[in-house]
Amino acid sequence: MKKYPKYKSSGISWLGDIPEHWEVRRNKYIFQERNEKSVKGTEELLTVSQYTGITKRKDKVLGENKLLTNASSLEGYKTVHKNDLVINIMLAWNGSLGISPYHGITSPAYSVFSIRNKNENFSNFFHYTFRTKIYHSIFKTVSTGVIDSRLRLYPDDFFKLTTLLPPLQEQIQIARFLDWKVGQINKFIKTKKHILELLKEQKQVIINDVVTGKIDVRTGKPYPKYKASAVEWLGDIPEEWEVLPIKRLSKAVKTGSTPPGADDKYYSSEGINWFTPGDFSDETELRNSKRQLSALGVSAVNIFPPKTVYMNGIGSIGKVGICLDSASCNQQINAIITNEKISPYYLLYCIKSAKQFIISFGKFTTLPIINQEETKSLIFPVPSKDGQKVIVSYIQEKTEATDRAISRIEREIELIKEYKERLIADVVTGILAIRGVEVPEVIEDIEEELPEDEPEEIENKEGVE
Repeated sequence: MKKYPKYKSSGISWLGDIPEHWEVRRNKYIFQERNEKSVKGTEELLTVSQYTGITKRKDKVLGENKLLTNASSLEGYKTVHKNDLVINIMLAWNGSLGISPYHGITSPAYSVFSIRNKNENFSNFFHYTFRTKIYHSIFKTVSTGVIDSRLRLYPDDFFKLTTLLPPLQEQIQIARFLDWKVGQINKFIKTKKHILELLKEQKQVIINDVVTGKIDVRTGKPYPKYKASAVEWLGDIPEEWEVLPIKRLSKAVKTGSTPPGADDKYYSSEGINWFTPGDFSDETELRNSKRQLSALGVSAVNIFPPKTVYMNGIGSIGKVGICLDSASCNQQINAIITNEKISPYYLLYCIKSAKQFIISFGKFTTLPIINQEETKSLIFPVPSKDGQKVIVSYIQEKTEATDRAISRIEREIELIKEYKERLIADVVTGILAIRGVEVPEVIEDIEEELPEDEPEEIENKEGVE
């Protein structure tokens, strides 16, 4: 792909030069607010994701115990027509918006806009344009509020913004080109994620076999004698092992907290780690949190000692990691400070092995939840300290190569996602021209897959739902 033959100044500092034949126009001349309300609340409930745009809420809610919403009634929810723009006004700055492919209803806390002139404007072009980082930063700049968690992009502020506008046929061409390329990239990511899942399953089998006592790591065979554990998910365990709840294996089990008001003064680029669910991965150790606490932040929360075991207690419950340094966490995480009876690493592997049981053990509303007291009641098999040490060493040795493969594939996925973001931004802002690029008649529609904790983000941030 090449650049356009000629460019001109857009007259807007953050846009810079644009193709000579493109226009810039205020959003109030492109969109109008739609304020239709549902009478019965029986239409399809739609939700907004920074990853996939507008989707059906029911497609994101898994499990018969989960609710579509906390609202007692959907009467009065905003009506959305196909090709309307829907914006989560609280999260426009991180890309929680998109063009809806469905007719339905959405939260009254969101903004819904229809396109004024469909002879000049193609909806899917704006879907890509408004989901680029350059627009996210502009949405953040014009939003009302002091800190990220309280920012609001109100319709009047959205209408004042300027948007790039190629001719209609070029908008259509750009949108089709990006549908094609994004579909290819998403297919690549989906394939890589499938390989990741196979590697993780392979690793999980190794962990399960040794922490439940099916295999004696010293011999590679079953233990000589077994006894009933009286724990359904465990079955029989080696005769010399104990079965103990976490409350007997820990000095304390606590939840974390968030500094009051979430003000920036509580955070620092070189402070103490403050973990949230987004900091967890498949790795054993938690190292660098996305946000760290300043001295003021440290004084406002609980600080936990080195080798505390952190377990996610809301949403993707059972995600677990150890931090080798003093650290803190938010209220979605249970911090387990182990006692002399158990190795923190052995407990971590027990939690990984029992993840499905832990999920079923928790409470369900719209999300699975397991609190401190329920965490204390979780029961695990406990060999001697020497036995634990041997098991931990065995797991680490056997899974080392798998961990390297997982890290390599995760990096490949990260790089291709960065490429996708750059490609979209360069095409919708006119940096790259797609004239002459042949797009297939039939485009494979492959949506980006959600990260594991995406349902949690939706439920926590949709406001009124």
